[in-house]
Amino acid sequence: MFNYLNQHIEDIPKKYKSLVVDPISFLVNVMLLGDIEDETAKAEVFGNTRPLVALGRTDMTGYGTLSSLAKRLCKTLGLIATQGVVVVCISLLDDMPKWNRELSAAPAFTGKDFNKDYPAFFDLIGLVQQRLDAEGNILYPPMVTFTSDGSFIAKWSGKRSGKEIKGLLNWTKILAFEKENKEKEVDKEG
Repeated sequence: MFNYLNQHIEDIPKKYKSLVVDPISFLVNVMLLGDIEDETAKAEVFGNTRPLVALGRTDMTGYGTLSSLAKRLCKTLGLIATQGVVVVCISLLDDMPKWNRELSAAPAFTGKDFNKDYPAFFDLIGLVQQRLDAEGNILYPPMVTFTSDGSFIAKWSGKRSGKEIKGLLNWTKILAFEKENKEKEVDKEG
């Protein structure tokens, strides 16, 4: 996928209106990290004294490489987004992330370097939560909030008008509001 996006960065906006990476945390934490761990094992960085342990290990450079690759992926997705494609990245939730114990929730990414930087790559970061009826049945669509009390990571790049940005997860409404804000910014600049 990474190679495809980079090789076809000019063609994607001509063919697609939207691109969804679901979940981006699996792509980064499992696929990319797994490839790095495989390379580490092949290079026999840790020797052969405990082959099963060495097979699953990565050294600190592996996490630096993971962070770098994740940033490169987000940069590519950002370049696609600037060409008018709606890019949505869905992440698994990390409860009480190790890289910041003050948070009760954050997108689940391995390591800490990428976690410090990824909010810069996204215009919106929302926490999606289930809704339940009186009998405990799950209601759809779920709730999403783009503002935080500091206990979880959230981001809203548009105008806030002083109130919390929260409601039912309605992509049409969210994207229309974001598009309207971007058009207003262009009008001010032009």
